[in-house]
Parts: sequence; structure tokens; C-alpha cells
Amino acid sequence: MSRLRAALVLGLLAAALAVTSCSRVEEPKVVLREVGGGRLTSEGLELDLVVDVENPNGFGAEIGRMEYTILADGVAVAEGRRRERVAVPARGSSRVTIPFTLRWSGAGALLSAVLEGGDHEWSIEGEVTLHKGPIARTFRFRETDHLPAPVDVTGDEGP
Repeated sequence: MSRLRAALVLGLLAAALAVTSCSRVEEPKVVLREVGGGRLTSEGLELDLVVDVENPNGFGAEIGRMEYTILADGVAVAEGRRRERVAVPARGSSRVTIPFTLRWSGAGALLSAVLEGGDHEWSIEGEVTLHKGPIARTFRFRETDHLPAPVDVTGDEGP
């Protein structure tokens, strides 16, 4: 009986620790780093939005899900969901590349402006889920920065 009671007490302590630890989780920050890629296709311009996910917490964790909308010069150009887990060290960051296509249809003027070069306002907003063992917390984020358009745009090699 005392073993059962000790196991129950340990289980309750572990649950209480998990709940209090979870309540002190600081939200990760998503920082825009660059817009890269630049491959012209029949669909539009394939690009990569490169972000760093920063973990301000004193423990390593994983980003398990990221839902996002990408905006260029205030126009929503892509949305999607990443489900691949990315390890983020304690008080560190991990780089994440988000591929998307700036389509000819619906964003033709914006696509032309990006192809002309120069800086553009890029934004990413959405939700990111931080996992530590069985505990998961979801946070909203929005990050905006002025970044140069990719300079090395290549054409579709095609058949």
C-alpha cells in the first residue's frame, strides 16, 4: 500500500510541476531573415521566406506546427502549414525555410515589382506550437521587415 501511495504522490507532484512549468513558458519569436530563391515558373515566382524561430526559455523545445500567412507589400501572397518538427535549443534559435509561390494570377503587379528588385515589406503572421515532452502551447505571432527582393532569379528549365 505504501508503494502505491508513494507512486500516487510522485505522479501528482509530476503533474503539478508540469502545469506550473507550462504556465511560465515564454512565447517564441519569429524573426524574418531573408527572401531567397527566385525561380520563375509558369505558375509565378518560387521564393523561400527564411525565418529564425527564437526560444527565450531556459529549456530546449520543438516547434511542432506553424500555420502562417505571408504578405508582401501588404498583400497576402501565400498561406500554409508546416508540420515538420524543428528542435530549438534553450535560449537559442533555429532557422526555418518556408517555400511559397508568388503567383502570376492575383499578384501580377506585385510580382512585377518584386522582379524589378529593391526592398519590399514582407510579413509573416500566424500561430506556432512549442512542444516540450507531452506539453504543448500555441502562440500567435506577427513579424514585419523590409527585405531586398532576390537578385538571382532563374527561369523554368522546363522539358
